[in-house]
Amino acid sequence: MFANRIRFLRLIVFASLAVVWGRTAHLQLALGPWHRATQAVDEVRTRLIPAPRGTIRSADGTELARDRCDADLAVHYRYLEQPTDEDWLGRQARAPLTRRERRDPSRVEQAKMELKAEIETMRRNLAELTGTPAEELDRRAGVVQRRVERVVESVNRRRRERRKAEGERRKAESDKQKKAEDEGRKAESDSAFRLPLSAFLRWLADESPRVSQEPAPVNVVEQDRFYTVVENISADVLLEFTNSPERFPGVRLEQRIRREYPNKELACAVVGYVEPMRDNEEKDDSTTLSSGHGVAGIEGFYDTQLQGDPGLVREQTFGGRRVPRVLGGRAPRPGPDITLTLDLRLQEFAEQSLKRSLEEVLGPHHTTSRATSGAMVVVDVQTGAVLVAASAPRFDLNVASRPASDAAQELAARTDSPLFNRVVQMAIPPGSTFKPVTALAALESGIDPRETYFCRGYLRDPDKFRCLVYRNFGIGHETVTMTDALVRSCNVYFFQLSERVRASEIERWGEGFGFGQRSGIDLTGEEPGSLLNLPNHPRRGRLSEGEIKALAIGQGAVLATPVQVAVMMAAIANGGMRVVPHVRRDAFQPPRLIEGIDSNSNRSLAVVRQALEQVVSDARGTGHEHVFLREIEIAGKTGTAQSGSPRGDHAWFAGYVPAQKPRFAIAVVLEHAGSGGHAAGPIARDLVRRMLELGYFPDADLSTALDASKPKAPRR
Repeated sequence: MFANRIRFLRLIVFASLAVVWGRTAHLQLALGPWHRATQAVDEVRTRLIPAPRGTIRSADGTELARDRCDADLAVHYRYLEQPTDEDWLGRQARAPLTRRERRDPSRVEQAKMELKAEIETMRRNLAELTGTPAEELDRRAGVVQRRVERVVESVNRRRRERRKAEGERRKAESDKQKKAEDEGRKAESDSAFRLPLSAFLRWLADESPRVSQEPAPVNVVEQDRFYTVVENISADVLLEFTNSPERFPGVRLEQRIRREYPNKELACAVVGYVEPMRDNEEKDDSTTLSSGHGVAGIEGFYDTQLQGDPGLVREQTFGGRRVPRVLGGRAPRPGPDITLTLDLRLQEFAEQSLKRSLEEVLGPHHTTSRATSGAMVVVDVQTGAVLVAASAPRFDLNVASRPASDAAQELAARTDSPLFNRVVQMAIPPGSTFKPVTALAALESGIDPRETYFCRGYLRDPDKFRCLVYRNFGIGHETVTMTDALVRSCNVYFFQLSERVRASEIERWGEGFGFGQRSGIDLTGEEPGSLLNLPNHPRRGRLSEGEIKALAIGQGAVLATPVQVAVMMAAIANGGMRVVPHVRRDAFQPPRLIEGIDSNSNRSLAVVRQALEQVVSDARGTGHEHVFLREIEIAGKTGTAQSGSPRGDHAWFAGYVPAQKPRFAIAVVLEHAGSGGHAAGPIARDLVRRMLELGYFPDADLSTALDASKPKAPRR
C-alpha cells in the first residue's frame, strides 16, 4: 500500500512538471513571435533629422555647392507586400484584441479582414494624395517585393544548408556512439537492473529531438523596413500628410539631403565634392544625417565646419502597427556658409583657356604628342588670396559625389585623371622658373651680376649640360650676364654658376621660397614637392655634380606644384615676403619675411625683378613673342622642364603683374606641351588681358607701365 502511494505521488509530480514544461515550450515556441511583436505597443522612439551642410559661394556670391532637401514617402514592407503575409497579418490583427477576443476565431478573422481593408484604403489614399496612379504604385511595390524576396530566399537557403550539414554531422556522431554502445553491451552482465536501465537510456537517445532538415522560414531585417515609393513630394502633399497621418498607416515621411553643384565643372579643383555617408539607394529605410562628408577641395578641408547639427523627433508607435505620433523634438541647424576668394569670371576664363590649349597641337615646338593636362594659379602677392585655381581636365562635381554610379566609376577610371587636383598635387620639375632662386642665391653669395660668361650652347660636352637653344638649333647664347641668362634662359650660365655657389645655398634659398614643403593652402591633398636639403630626405648631403647642376636650373632634385611656383613669384614681387595662399575669404594669414632677406637683399631682388621684366619686354626674351602686352607690363619667367618621358617636356610660365607695382602672381603649366614660351605664355597673356577688361588694373596703376611696355633695346 505504501509503495503504491509513493508511485502515485511520483506520477502526480511528473505529470505536473510535464504540464509546466509543455506550457513553457508552447509560450516560447508557438507564442514567442507574437509576444515579441506586441512589445512595440506604445513604444517611444527618437529619430534624427538631417542637417544641411553650409553653402559654398564665390567672391561675388554665386552658389558653387549647396544642399537640396527633398521629402519622400516611405511605406513599410508589409504594407507593400501582395498578398500580405498571413503570419504577419495574424500577429498584427491580434495585437489590439483582448485576451478573450484572441480566443475567438471569428473575432480574429474579422480583425484580419479589417486590417486588409485598412491596407487597401491606405493605398488608395496614397495614390490620391500624390497623384500617382494606383497601377504605378503597385509596380513600384512589386519591384521592392521582388528584391526583398530574393534576400529572404537567399537567407533561408543558406540556413537550410547549414541545418542540413549540422544534421548530417550529428547523425554521424550518433551512429558512431551507437556502434560503440553496441560493442560495449556484449561485455555487460545480464543483471535485471542494468539491462532495463541501458534499454531506457537507449530509448531516450532514439527518441531525442532531431535537427530538422527543413527549418521553418525566418524573417529578415529587410521585411521590417520602410521603402521609398514616392520621391520629392510637393509642399501641399507634405502638409496634407502631416495633418492627417492616421489616413496613412504604415507610411512615414523621410527627408533626404543631397549635395548639388549648380555650376557642375566650374572650379571643381577648388570646391571639391562630398561622398554619401550611407547608401540610400540600397538602404531605403535609412536617413542620412547630412548630404555626405567632404573628400576633396574646400568640401574636404572645411568638412567639420560645413557640417550642421542634426535635429531629432520623438515618435510614438501603437500595437506594432507603426502608425507614428510626433511627441516633440528639435529642429536641425544648418552648417555655416563659406565664401571664397575666387573670381568666377577669371576662373571660367582660365579653365576655358586651358581646355582650348589641351585640345590643340601646339606647333613645331611640340612634336612628340599633345598636352593632356595642366593648371593655372593667380595669387594676390600681398595677402595670398587665390583668384584663380584651375586644374585641367575638369570633371562634373555632381557625378563625383555619387561614387556608386556608373558615371562616377568611368570618371575614376579615366587615364587623364581628372580627379587629380594639379594645382596642389602635381609635383613636377619647375624648370627655368626656378632660376630666379638660383640667381638670388648667387647674388647673396657675392657673385657680380655684370660678370660675363661665354655660352657656346653646352658646358664642356656637346651631349650633356646643354641649353635648349642648342638642343633645337645647335647654337649658343654667346656672351651673357646674369640678366641675359635669365632673359634668354641660358642653362650653361647657371651650370657654371652652380660650380661657384654652394649647393646648400641654392637649397636654402629654395626652401625659403617654399619649395619642398606645403604652402599651407586650404585645399586637401597638397603635395610638398621635393628639395634635397630637407632633413627627412634620404639623400641629403650626397648630391652628385650632375644633380647640383640640374638643381640650378630647376631639374632633378627639385619638384614643385603650381601653387608653390606662384608663391615663389609672389615673394619676389613683394620684396621677400612669403604669403600663405588661401581660398576661403576669411582665412588670411600674415605673410612672413623669408629668412636671409634684409635691406641688403633689396639690390639682389631688384636685379632679379629687372631680368624678369625683360623676359617679356625685351625682344630677345623667351616670353616676349607670346606674353608681351602693350597695355600693361608683365614680368615673369618661361620654363621648359624635361620630363624624362617620350611624351615631351613640361611647359611653364610664372610671373607677376603689373611689373612695376605688382599685385598678382601667376603660374601656368601644361604637362608635356613643349616650350614654355610657346605653350604656357599665351595662356598667361590672355588671362592678364581679361583682368584688364574686368578693371583689375585702374589707370593710376598703369600710368608708368604704358611707356615701359614698349620693346626695349637688347641688354648685354
